[in-house]
Amino acid sequence: MAGLFRKQGRFDEALVYYEKALVIIKEKLCDSHPAVARGISNLASVLLLQNRYSEALGHFEDALLIRNAAVGEDLHPGVASTFNNIAIACSLQGDYEKALKCFHKALSIKKRIFGDRHPETSNLLHSIAEVHCLQGEFEEALMHHEKALSITKETLGNRDPEVAVALGKIAKVCAIQGRSEEALASYEASLTIAREAVGDRDVLSVAKTLENIAAIHYSRNRYKEALHFYEEALSIRKEVSGGRNVLVADTLNNIAIVFYAQQRYKEAMEYLEAALSIEEEVWGDRHAKVANTLDNIAAVHEQQGSFEVAMETFEKSLSIKRETLGDHHPDVAESLDKIAAISTDHGNFEKALECLQESLSHQREAPRCDGHLALAATLSKIAVVYNAQGCLEEASNFCEEALASIHDARGASQGSTLDTLGVLYASQGRFERALDCFQRALTLNKKYLGNHAGVANTLYHLGVLHLDHGDSKTALSYLRDAERMQLELLGPNDPELGLTQNSLDACQKGKSCYQILMDRLFGI
Repeated sequence: MAGLFRKQGRFDEALVYYEKALVIIKEKLCDSHPAVARGISNLASVLLLQNRYSEALGHFEDALLIRNAAVGEDLHPGVASTFNNIAIACSLQGDYEKALKCFHKALSIKKRIFGDRHPETSNLLHSIAEVHCLQGEFEEALMHHEKALSITKETLGNRDPEVAVALGKIAKVCAIQGRSEEALASYEASLTIAREAVGDRDVLSVAKTLENIAAIHYSRNRYKEALHFYEEALSIRKEVSGGRNVLVADTLNNIAIVFYAQQRYKEAMEYLEAALSIEEEVWGDRHAKVANTLDNIAAVHEQQGSFEVAMETFEKSLSIKRETLGDHHPDVAESLDKIAAISTDHGNFEKALECLQESLSHQREAPRCDGHLALAATLSKIAVVYNAQGCLEEASNFCEEALASIHDARGASQGSTLDTLGVLYASQGRFERALDCFQRALTLNKKYLGNHAGVANTLYHLGVLHLDHGDSKTALSYLRDAERMQLELLGPNDPELGLTQNSLDACQKGKSCYQILMDRLFGI
């Protein structure tokens, strides 16, 4: 029963049955029996699904002690599995160093049991790659994914479904780096194998890959192609799992996001309301998935000019996230950020600061998994609000604190935060400070993202900064680099490209772009 409840997402009921089973096992055997370790691990796995990471970790560590005492540390698959579970819990908490240590320990045991070239080792290599990806170490991630792919091809054959899975993982990392065409090629190869393996109208692996392909097209502003692949994925999911399934709701949400990007707000709202109906039917109206869809609905209301409805919907989403995830969860911080952003846009700076200060307080009480980066991002957003109020001293203080926090951070979002700080310093006329932030952002974005729109964004900012400082030659070089990259990555109709081309025109005519840069401050 516990396993069935877990599959159905009825986690509280699953816990009750797992706890009852554990009591019976302890009564019939003893506290140090391997079956007790299995029971504790079952409990912990449900706690993970409830985002109760610390409790889950404690249980997994208890299970490890029992397994080590019962069967020894080095040559038992159960010990390796427990190290794997501990690593997952650590990763979810943001303790990537410990996660990698435990994954490598599990890998070492599996290699001794199964050998270096075995499917068990390839699975762990993928897990190690994913932790590197979370740390922004994309080349390291690709190396481990590709090693795993090599093992999978060698042990299972080139056309096995697991090869499709591995290709999808490689594609995901390439997509994060902005290597869209490489990502697309890997996803298409994955799709071909998945169709061969399971048939054209199966199942969820095919539908998921179709969605990934759609996401690549979406990222390149190829909305027609994105909709085509999302609609095909939706058709498969409806056929396989019925029309009232949460996977169907996920795809409806994705289609709505494409319509939103096309400013087709009425159609976006129709799909979002359909998704919300399914999620409320399956999960109830107080579930985190429902909150995410409400966020999307709020964004549509905002674009349609319904500010009060948008704010009310964002607030409802925040209430659900607080209730289901707890005040310190990153999704709660995300909702606070959204409310702060819409409040800033409408001049309600007091409300914006209230939300951002709450988010900051939670991060300081219980540091998030992305640590210094999340703190720096929130500090920079507070600085933006103070800057908009004309409180330049307060804005500068938060800028400096954000910079200090970034100094100890690592990861792909460093560049984005530095970009924001650069625009803030530029708005205050602090050229050298702004230049330093933009140059550091450019270096980090190139390192972590490669050929990516984030790099083009920083190039654009550097161009505008130099233009307003009277150095049109340097400005022209940066703006042309930004234009080339945006044309390649985003296509000729992207609004970001339009801004760059307007700035190029101003540069060639000797005009200032100061106001363009300032107008972008709140949209970064």
